[in-house]
Amino acid sequence: METAVMQTLDMKLPAQSMRPCAQSLAMEPYSFDIVGKTYKIRLARDMSDRLKSWNFVHRAYAAKGYAPDNAQGLWYGIHDALPETLTFLTERDGRLVASLTLVFDSPIGIPADELYADSLSELRNGGRRLCEIVSLVNIEKSISAGTKIIRHLFKLAYLAAYNLESATDFVITVNPRHKIYYQKGLLFEEVGEERNYGKVNGAAAVLLRLDMIAAQTVYKERFNHLEGERNFYKFFRDRQDHWLRWLHAGRTRLTPTELEEHFLCNPNLCAHTSKEKMAYAAACYA
Repeated sequence: METAVMQTLDMKLPAQSMRPCAQSLAMEPYSFDIVGKTYKIRLARDMSDRLKSWNFVHRAYAAKGYAPDNAQGLWYGIHDALPETLTFLTERDGRLVASLTLVFDSPIGIPADELYADSLSELRNGGRRLCEIVSLVNIEKSISAGTKIIRHLFKLAYLAAYNLESATDFVITVNPRHKIYYQKGLLFEEVGEERNYGKVNGAAAVLLRLDMIAAQTVYKERFNHLEGERNFYKFFRDRQDHWLRWLHAGRTRLTPTELEEHFLCNPNLCAHTSKEKMAYAAACYA
């Protein structure tokens, strides 16, 4: 899309701009208020943050019957070891209320390949660079608050995927009951028919996709006439430059000890992960 908006999204962050106060910038939370309550989004920066998110997602999935019991009480996989993977945590009053992880395509694919390799291969063959939204959980009981949290998470996820990793498409597997929100609220399209997903105890799933290259034009056409927070186009562009630098400054990799303990030498993970995928994850840190 050849527009001024895309020029903003395509900007490159000069190396020197990341040096001053990079640490303080990374520690600054992305904050927003909903009905007098302050929510803060931050990137998982260490193993403590990652474990907190993995446990949070497992508890939420287990309550819905999606996650089988495991001694660790954690929901994660080999893709969480990759250096590019990003996890966002949303907290209110110090309590985790939402989480989202981004997994970028690589030689070992993305988690959705387990169920939709055919549809995803078509996108790759068309030259698309995929990014999957996984482990998206929101436990706020208010539908209005939950929707706003997802919009803020999606904004940051989009900026990270498109600008930091040059992804062209978001994909996500969701329960068919939830697809309407993604289609109407975020303008995803269904590209994979309903199937039973063994990873979540055989629950039904559909594959959705958002063309991120075209999204800004589509968002402008669909939302720019609306006022306030309903104008997703203006909301999406608010302080883009600042939050891109925040995302860049907040990225961290696993330490060698964390990689070994939680992935390469984890019996439970090794039992369900191919040697090729384990070897690729290890090679990323060589």
